[in-house]
Parts: sequence; structure tokens; C-alpha cells
Amino acid sequence: MLTWELTIIGGVSIFALQFAVAAGATVIATTSSEAKAKKLKSLGATHVINYKENPNWGKTAKSLTPGGEGVNNIIEVGGPSTIKQSLEAIKIDGVITIVGFLGGFKAEEPSYLDTLVKNCIVRGVMVGSRLQHEEMNRAIEANKIKPVVDEKVFTLETAKEAYQYMVSLDDAVC
Repeated sequence: MLTWELTIIGGVSIFALQFAVAAGATVIATTSSEAKAKKLKSLGATHVINYKENPNWGKTAKSLTPGGEGVNNIIEVGGPSTIKQSLEAIKIDGVITIVGFLGGFKAEEPSYLDTLVKNCIVRGVMVGSRLQHEEMNRAIEANKIKPVVDEKVFTLETAKEAYQYMVSLDDAVC
């Protein structure tokens, strides 16, 4: 069974969720509200953990995997402020893919020893090649993946209001 844990914060995470579901993965997602949790479940997440109610979500995510062995693949968008929980959730020989650092920075960040103890791969991902982009587009078409966008639309003239709206969402899902 393929299990992915996704730290759901925004568009990149939603896209990762859609790809994981299309690949047949069991998705464990994290978010900050019940409304966002409902949206994630409607998009195919099997489990959703509220990280504001459960700051030790990594242990909870691990417990939701078969035999409590841990998560195979983690899409890490929070960065230094959430990597410790991702390391708590990861399975031995699992892969943590760092996509961003939306959660900011913390004074106490995990050390290299934490990755050694977990015996996992931690890698960064940036924009891929043209070939990878074309493969992604084929996967989107084959799986009929549709982008998730907010219902609210802004014009260029209201860009300031758009930014204020985004800030007000507090790590919005959509």
C-alpha cells in the first residue's frame, strides 16, 4: 500500500494530493480547520489531521499507516517549521520531498542526526525538465485532474485586496 502524508497548506499541496490520489495512494493530509479538512476529504484524502489541534501530528500520521510503520512519501511544503513532524511520520527508507518553506523558520530545527536515525531520504525539488512537464501534463489528462481554485476572483486593479485576502486565509487550502 502506498501511503503519502501531505502537509496541506496551499496550491502545491492540493496538486500533490490530486496526483497521489490518481496514483492510488492512501493520503494522510494535515490542515488547520474542519472546513479545510472537509475539502481535502472531498478531493480524496483518506485521513486528515488538524495540526493546530494536534501539534504532534507526525506521530498521529505514523499511527495511521499499516502496522504503524510510517509514511512512505511526504511532500513537505512547510519547511524548517514542520520538518521535525515529517521526520516523526516517515517510515524507515521513506522519502521526504521538500517543496517549500511556507511555515517559516524555527530556532530549533532538526539536525542531520534526525535523518540518520530515521534512515530516510530528504531531497529538495525545484522545477523539472521539459520532459517531466510533458509527462505531468499527460498524467493530468489521463486522470482528469482539475485545478482547485478559490471561488473569489480579483482583477489586476484589486491586486492589493487579493493579497490581503490571501493573508486572511491563514494557510488556506483553496
